[in-house]
Amino acid sequence: MNNNELLGKGYLGIIDAGIGLNAVQIRNLSLGIQINTSILTLSVTDLIATGVTPKITVSYDFRPANVSFIPQVAFGYSFWNFKAGSFRRNDNGLTFEGSLKMVFRRTGKVNFFLEGAYQYTRLGKPTEGEMDSDFNRNISTIYPGIGLIWKIK
Repeated sequence: MNNNELLGKGYLGIIDAGIGLNAVQIRNLSLGIQINTSILTLSVTDLIATGVTPKITVSYDFRPANVSFIPQVAFGYSFWNFKAGSFRRNDNGLTFEGSLKMVFRRTGKVNFFLEGAYQYTRLGKPTEGEMDSDFNRNISTIYPGIGLIWKIK
């Protein structure tokens, strides 16, 4: 069985990697910055979409035991590049993200986490002569993730 038979025609993969920094922390509330890069591949048209998204983040750390729960909201701006064969296009737009991290607290400087996130990007209006529709302007992704929190201090 190949990927098309398993997944149907559609996105073959989504990869997202990011790095963030909490710039201000007051008790359990943090304000920070984050930058992510994403790659999406679509089998139907051999489309590859690459995005870079810098964001401002606000999060709160609930610590009921050795596990922390950190809900986070982020607002930013996305820069996307789409290509398929000879087709090339650059778009950009506003981004909102909501996520929840479950952090496995240890005494060390490095803590691992599991994350579930939803990211929504609304691309700008297309140029004249192109169809302006929600299908062409909205990018929504729901993704699980793993990562680590590294305390510099």
